[in-house]
Amino acid sequence: MIWQWFRRELTSSSLIIVCFSLILAFATAFSLGNINDRILQGLGQQNREVLTGDRVLRGSYPIDDNWLAVAQDNRLEVSQQINFSTMIYHQDQLQLTDIKAVDSHYPLYGKLLTDPQIPLTANHIFVENRLLIQLGANIGDDIDVGDDTFTISGILIEEPDARFNAFQLAPRALIRLDDAAKTGAIQPGSRLTYRTMFKGTLNALTQLDHLATSNLRIDQRWVTLDESGNGALNQTLERAKLFLVLSSMLVIVLATTAIVVAMNHYCRTRYDLIAILKTLGANRQTLTKIVVGQWVIILLIAIFIGTVFGLSLETLLLYLLKDVLPANLPQAGIQPWLNSAALLFVISGVIGIRPYLQLLSTPPLRVLRSDAKASRWPLRYYLPITLLIFISLLLIIVGFNPVWWSLLLGIAVLGFALGIIGWGGLAVLRVIMTKHLALRLALNRLLRSRISTLSQFATFSLSLMLLTLLVSIRGGLLDSWQTSLPDDSPNYFVFNIPPAQFDDIEHFFNQKSITLGHNFPIVRARLTDINQHPVKELIQEGQPGYGTTSRELNLTWYADPAPYNPIVEGSWPPKMGEVSVSVVQAQELNIKLGDKLTFIGNAMPFTATVSSLRTVDWQSLKPNFVFMFDQQTLSQQPQYGFTSFKSPSNPQLLAEFNRLYPMVMLMDLTTVLTQISSLINQITSTLQLIVILVLICGVLLLVAQLQVGMQQRRLELRVYRILGAKLRLLNATLFIEFFIIGLISGLIAVIGAEIALYSLQTYVFKFPWQPNIMNWFCVPLISGGAFSFIGYVLSKQLLTGRLNRM
Repeated sequence: MIWQWFRRELTSSSLIIVCFSLILAFATAFSLGNINDRILQGLGQQNREVLTGDRVLRGSYPIDDNWLAVAQDNRLEVSQQINFSTMIYHQDQLQLTDIKAVDSHYPLYGKLLTDPQIPLTANHIFVENRLLIQLGANIGDDIDVGDDTFTISGILIEEPDARFNAFQLAPRALIRLDDAAKTGAIQPGSRLTYRTMFKGTLNALTQLDHLATSNLRIDQRWVTLDESGNGALNQTLERAKLFLVLSSMLVIVLATTAIVVAMNHYCRTRYDLIAILKTLGANRQTLTKIVVGQWVIILLIAIFIGTVFGLSLETLLLYLLKDVLPANLPQAGIQPWLNSAALLFVISGVIGIRPYLQLLSTPPLRVLRSDAKASRWPLRYYLPITLLIFISLLLIIVGFNPVWWSLLLGIAVLGFALGIIGWGGLAVLRVIMTKHLALRLALNRLLRSRISTLSQFATFSLSLMLLTLLVSIRGGLLDSWQTSLPDDSPNYFVFNIPPAQFDDIEHFFNQKSITLGHNFPIVRARLTDINQHPVKELIQEGQPGYGTTSRELNLTWYADPAPYNPIVEGSWPPKMGEVSVSVVQAQELNIKLGDKLTFIGNAMPFTATVSSLRTVDWQSLKPNFVFMFDQQTLSQQPQYGFTSFKSPSNPQLLAEFNRLYPMVMLMDLTTVLTQISSLINQITSTLQLIVILVLICGVLLLVAQLQVGMQQRRLELRVYRILGAKLRLLNATLFIEFFIIGLISGLIAVIGAEIALYSLQTYVFKFPWQPNIMNWFCVPLISGGAFSFIGYVLSKQLLTGRLNRM
C-alpha cells in the first residue's frame, strides 16, 4: 500500500521538485566531499614529493648535531643536501651552474628521473640538457666543476623538489654529497644552502616540531607540508577552492529552500485527501505508516540516485582538473558518503516534520469546512530550532570562516530587505500606472496578497542575487587570472646585464627580430633603518615584514608609473632623495608618507623619504619592485640591468646567448606559462560546471515558489471568467504579473549582488572590485522574460483546467 501511495503521489510536481532538490543536495555534498577528501590526501603526498620529506630544515650553515640526535632517537629517515652555484668548464666554454649535492638517501619521496636511469656515483655528475648545449658537451665527457673534474653520467630530467621551481636562473646539475668539498665551493663566505629532509610518523615528527619552535637559528627555516608549493599556483588554486566552497554552500542553501517551499506546498494540497481518508475510517497509525513510508522511499531513492550522480560529478570534476591535481589520487573513505546521508536525513527531517505533522493532524471536519486545519509546532518555536540545526550542519560541512558566515547573515538580511523593496516598487507602479486594465489587475492581485508577494520577492530576489553573484565571481576570477597572465606576458627574463653591454645585447636580440622590454637598472641593497631606528629592533623574526628586512632587495628607478602599479597615496614620480613603496610592505613595516628609510648597498649608505605608496600585483609575471627611486638617488650605487621579452621557446637561442654573454642570466618561462595557462583553462571548465549546478537549484526554487500561488490564481481566474473576462485579458494579466515579479526581482537582485560582490572580491578573493554595468541591464530583462515565460506556461494549464495535481 505504501508503494502504491508513493507511485500515485509521485505525479505531483511539488513532490518531484522535493526529490530533485534532495538528489542535488546529496550529490553535491557527496561529490565535493569526496574530492576534498581525496585532494587533501593527494596534496599531502604531492607536498611530500615537493619537499622530498615530511619536514625540511633549511639554513645557510650545516645542521646542528642535536637535530640529528632527535631524529635518530625517533627513528626518522634523514637525507641531507647542499645547494650552491659555481662555474663549470668544458674546453673553452664556461657556464655558471646551480649544483645540488645529495646523499644516497635522496629522495625520501618522489623519484629522480635521469637519462639513462642509473645511480649517481663518485666523481660523476648529472646535468640538465640545456647545460650540455651551452657547453657543447656530450654524455661521457669530462667537465671541470670548480676545482675538480667530473664525468657526465647522464641528463638530469626531473628532481622531485625542483618540480615547481619556476624561476630557475641557471642550469642545474647533481653530484654526490661526498664530492661537494672537492669543488672548492664550500669555503667561509660562500653562499650555500643546506637542506636536511626528515621522514617518519606524525608522532615522531612532533618532537622535531617542538625543537623548531625554540632552537632555530636566524639563518634557518623550518618547512612543513603546508608551506610547500608555488605561490602563484597556490593562490590560483586557493581562489578556486574558495569558489567551490561558496558554490557548495549556495547549492545546499538553494536546494534546502526549494525543499521547504515545495514540501509545504505539497502537504497543503493533501489536506483534503487526508480529511477524506479519515472520514472513511483511516486511523492515524495507518496514515502515519503511509506518509513515513513514502518519505523513507523518497530519501532512499534520493540517496541512490544522488550517489550515482555524485560519483559521476566527481569523475567529471577530476577529469577537468586532471592536470592540476596530483596523479593517482587515493580513494576517498566512507566518511563523505556518511556525512552526505546524514545531511540529507537531518535536512529532510527538520524541514518535513512540521508540515507532515500538520498534514497528519488534519481534522475530518475539513471535508465540510475548507478552512479547518491543525496547528502544530508554532513558527515562533519551529523557525529558531530549524535555523540553529541548519547553521550547525553548515559548520560541519564548510567549517567556521567569518567571511562566509558574514555573507550568510548578509544574505538573510538582504532577503528580507529585498522583499520590502519589491513591495515598495509595486506600490509605486500602482500609483503611476493604473490605466491599463491588465496591468491594474496584476498589480492589485500582487498587492492584495501581501505575505505571498513579500515571500515571492524575497525568494526570487535572493535566488537571482545568488546566481548573479556566482556568475560575477566566476567572471571576476577569470578576469583576474587573465590579467595576471595576458597574451603579451614575457616568457624570457634577462638578469645581471652590465650597463656597458646593454646596447650590444639589445642589438643581439634585434637581429633575432626580438624587441626587449624596458631595461630596469637594478641596485642590490638592504633596508637598515626606518626613521633612524634599526629594522632589527623594529621587526623581529616571525613578524610581518621580516622577509623584507632580512635579505638583500632589488631597488630600481623608473620615470613613469607602471600601469599595473597604481598609486594609492602620494605623488609620482619620486624626486631626488625620495622613494615609492609597495603598499603591502608599507603596511607590514608600518611605513607612512614622509618616513625616512636608510639603505646600505655595495658603495655606501643612502637615505630616501617615502613619497608615494603603490599597489603591486606579486602574482603577475611582470617586473615588480618593493622600492622605486629616482635616477639620481641610485646613481652612486653599482647597477646591473634587468629586462624581458616574449618569444617562442628556443633552446638554441639560450645556448648562443650564454656563449656570448656567460655572466648574464637568461631565464626561459615558456613551460611555466603553459602550465599556468592550462591550469586556468581547467579550473574555468570546473567553475562553469558548478555554476550550472547552482543554476539548476535556483530554477527548482523558482518553480517551487511559483507553484505556491497557483491555487489562489486558479480561483481568481474562475471568478473573472464567471464575470465575463475574456481569455485574452486573463492571459495578459498573468503575463504582466509574472513579468513584473521577474523584472523587479532581477533589479533588486543586482543591488544585493553588487553589495555582496564588493565584500567577497575585496576580503576573500583579493582582487579589485568593479561594478558590472551589464548586470544592471541583463539580469532584470532576462529574469522578467524567464518569469513571464514560466508564468505563461503555468497560466495556460490553469486556464485549460489541466493543473489539477499541483
